[in-house]
Amino acid sequence: MIALASSFGIGRLHHIGFVVPSIDESIDEFRALFGSIQVSPTFVDPIQRAKVIFLLPEQANGTQIELVEPARDDSPASRLALQGGGLHHLCFEVQDLGAAVSRLRGQGHLVISKATPAIAFEGRRIQWIYTKVKLLIEIVEGGRTA
Repeated sequence: MIALASSFGIGRLHHIGFVVPSIDESIDEFRALFGSIQVSPTFVDPIQRAKVIFLLPEQANGTQIELVEPARDDSPASRLALQGGGLHHLCFEVQDLGAAVSRLRGQGHLVISKATPAIAFEGRRIQWIYTKVKLLIEIVEGGRTA
């Protein structure tokens, strides 16, 4: 069981993303590790070229675990999946996507994508940032959680 901080100054920690070679072959291990009792439907996102599922651990204060499986060979997650997978990103939910991204850009972090809608978040937009400390961050517009 884990307890996760709810905010890091960017916004609410929405989820921690892990790339896995196969969701079906990995889900039981993650459920056992984090004590997950709730599992979302599987989402296939053609823009991200990935299949994702969300786990809600028992003691995570609303922070979810996302399992990301490449849906195609050209998926951004393919390389990590071929290496066995692992921690991929932290996702923060913010009320104003543009303001959050501008703030991070102003701090010298690299914006690596345009804002795009995400199926897993009911069309709310996401944007990707690569930080100066080499951490990949996903920012998602506020609203109802997955």
